[in-house]
Amino acid sequence: MFNTLQSLAEKGLFHQLSITLLSNINTITNDTLCNIYDNIILPNYYNINTDTFINISILVSKRLNTHSSISILYNTLNILNNEYNTHSSISNSKYNTHSVISNSEYNTHSVISNDNNTEHNDNGVISSSTDENNPILYINRLNNNNSVIFNGSIRILLEISLNYIQIDQLQQGRIILYECKEMEIESKESLRILHLGLGLLHYKSKNFTISYKNLVEYLKLLNMEKKKEIENEKITEIIETVVRAGIYSDEIYSFTELIKICSTITESNSEDKNLSKIKNNEKFDKTKNIENISIKLIMALENDDPMESERISKVFDEEIVELVKKKAVIIRLLNYFFKNQERTVILKKISDDLSLPLELVQECILQILGTGLMKGNIDGISGEFSYTWIGYKYLTEEEIKSIRMVVREMRARVDSVRQEI
Repeated sequence: MFNTLQSLAEKGLFHQLSITLLSNINTITNDTLCNIYDNIILPNYYNINTDTFINISILVSKRLNTHSSISILYNTLNILNNEYNTHSSISNSKYNTHSVISNSEYNTHSVISNDNNTEHNDNGVISSSTDENNPILYINRLNNNNSVIFNGSIRILLEISLNYIQIDQLQQGRIILYECKEMEIESKESLRILHLGLGLLHYKSKNFTISYKNLVEYLKLLNMEKKKEIENEKITEIIETVVRAGIYSDEIYSFTELIKICSTITESNSEDKNLSKIKNNEKFDKTKNIENISIKLIMALENDDPMESERISKVFDEEIVELVKKKAVIIRLLNYFFKNQERTVILKKISDDLSLPLELVQECILQILGTGLMKGNIDGISGEFSYTWIGYKYLTEEEIKSIRMVVREMRARVDSVRQEI
């Protein structure tokens, strides 16, 4: 492949070179890919379409360890910055494109062959360019007069933020993400990566509700037709993370939207169209299909099946079993109240209807009220629970139909009264 691309470069066929490389990039070995990038792409970056060069740099960075990935992405930012501001040869700048890989402390060829031997300082920052690799400096240089370079720089910064989060440099990642969040992002892909970064950042910061919402937005923005995109971005791990965030969150008690998204992803990438359906007698193998277990767990919760959700949670992760059991009870209560047209219910009746201990019902209702999922109050004397508002649910089609039916009935009653008057 190297010789083929080298020949295309010598002939000046850079568009064909780019297409050939991108079409075969997943089949090229890491060593060969680094050699191509170092000796063909970087010396000819100015002959390659800017968007394509950015895309190639990002794809190469994903094949490296985290610190080398950050180094290459920052170097790409320098190339874009120099190209826009000075139009001078990058070889005269501080970051020499011809030597950034082969001569830097983080040699990509050795990094890939022996990832664990990569050296870095105690703070986990690339020691050869700690001062230069300051995200604020690059953010301040952004100029939207050139939309291609501006949008490309945002995309690269967002990729850098993902790398920072991966090595637990959360403050660096947070700076990039929140600065980019305030910008007008035109690219759907950059917006998707922004939500992914925010989701992972808040997950590591234990802000599970915000994490869940951002990761759901990320999954919604996936292009299901690009199967390579889904494969490259480790969707299985992300689905597991978003499910965990939903379980840990004190505010997430409806998984209908996530189930719908996951089902679409599953059907787009599996010959088994029934993969996301719960089979009560199925034995799970966590090592083989964590994505499938994740989906089944939230489906069991959403379907008011506490025994099944507990069973799956034990396979998914023993540490979350108690959380799942408590969440299952709260979801059962919320669904019970949602379906009940009466707005005052005796606690003892709830306990009997759901076969739950009265004390547990009271405790969970107080938690529901405390987290703002519903508005209402408990009368300690009469033992009644009165509520006026439920705002937690992502409605299913059936629930929307049932609400429409109730609204029609109410309108019919109002019209009937008006006619009598």
